[in-house]
Formats: sequence, C-alpha cells, structure tokens
Amino acid sequence: MANVTCSFDTLPDLIADIPGGAPLRQALQAAADACRSRFGASMRFVDLAGPRWAYLAGARGDFPSTRPVCRERLTDAVGLVTDIREQVPDQVWLLTIRALRDLINGSQ
Repeated sequence: MANVTCSFDTLPDLIADIPGGAPLRQALQAAADACRSRFGASMRFVDLAGPRWAYLAGARGDFPSTRPVCRERLTDAVGLVTDIREQVPDQVWLLTIRALRDLINGSQ
C-alpha cells in the first residue's frame, strides 16, 4: 500500500462526488476505490447481520497495514471497516460519515 502523504481534508468531497442512484454495492465499491486511489486507504463496507459483519464491498482480505482498524456503524444495515480513522481529523471524519450515509441513502 502506498504511504499516505496527503491531507484527508478532501475525503468528504471525494465521497460526495460519487453519483447517487446506483445499486448500493456499486456505489460503495466506487467510494472504496476512490479512497484507495486518492489516499491509499483501505475501506471495507459490510452488511450488518446481527452481531456478524459480512463483506459487502470495498477492500477484500486482511488490511495490509499495521495501523489499527476501526469499525463504524453507518446505518442499521451497513458498516465500515477502515485503517485510516486515526489519521483523519475528527471534524473531517464526521463529514465523511455523513457523506457515506448520504451515498447509502441515495442508492437503490
């Protein structure tokens, strides 16, 4: 994985620029791919089925970095697993979560 040397300030805008209306899995994969391309970030979206978090879209396999992995519930049905949380300022993280929720709510 590439070293991330850029600011995460544009992360919420990157997510917000993904067109809505696409099937959920496709929209989430586009978000994960964009974050991977721009920031070198591993993002995995999961289907929340009770206590089980099952793969839905994004990064597959183990996270390649030694950074801690964060689990974030986005909606009652979708969660996010990522290794960049500690690098993203709190205000930017909150805006990113809001953008992801908007993307999920705007998907089919």
